[in-house]
Amino acid sequence: MLKLKVENIGPIESAEIELSKITAVIGPNASGKTFLTLILLSIADMFQSPMPYQDIKNDEKYKELIELFEENKGNTVFTAKLSQFAPILEQQLSAAFRHCLINNFGVALDKLIRFDRDNASEQSAVTLFDDNQEIIFNITQQDVTCNFSIKNDFEIIINQTEEPSSPRPFGYSTINGREIILHASPNIDSMQRISLVSNSIKSSIIPEYRSEEHTSELQSRVL
Repeated sequence: MLKLKVENIGPIESAEIELSKITAVIGPNASGKTFLTLILLSIADMFQSPMPYQDIKNDEKYKELIELFEENKGNTVFTAKLSQFAPILEQQLSAAFRHCLINNFGVALDKLIRFDRDNASEQSAVTLFDDNQEIIFNITQQDVTCNFSIKNDFEIIINQTEEPSSPRPFGYSTINGREIILHASPNIDSMQRISLVSNSIKSSIIPEYRSEEHTSELQSRVL
């Protein structure tokens, strides 16, 4: 069961709810119903929108993933663990959720969170979790950071194809179950391939947030 936990955002000090196909939020005025709804909308927007491009060339935490893609540059099909994508997903989800929060609430982060100047340790956070993973978004007055913990890791099949006439600069990726088909433009490097693949991988994290019309295939691109 997918659960949402919200701490210190607007009028909400702490709340935890289970999410199903239909979730009713009931309460008095100014209790946080609108805040919960807009947070859920921001999560849905984050998972259904293209991820921002992340430059990973000179970051040590991406070394294992880059080496995997370099080793399989000439292979059509290879496998990767979801956990190997965690560092880039953390970076991309942080940026995407920050954008969606500001866009949906229509205010800067410092107007959104509860900030107690007498208690500097107080944190605002949004946590999405189930039996397989936990995604924690820590929110400050200026930024959002993400911590992605995987409880049950699994393999992802990556099927590489070349598309010389792709309408997108680097190509795109599609997902079917746990197989990702990478439709890559010729001569793109490993970092660009990783960014294309990570766009589709995000939809395997929380499949409940995949759009109805894209249940079997989700197209994504690098911005």
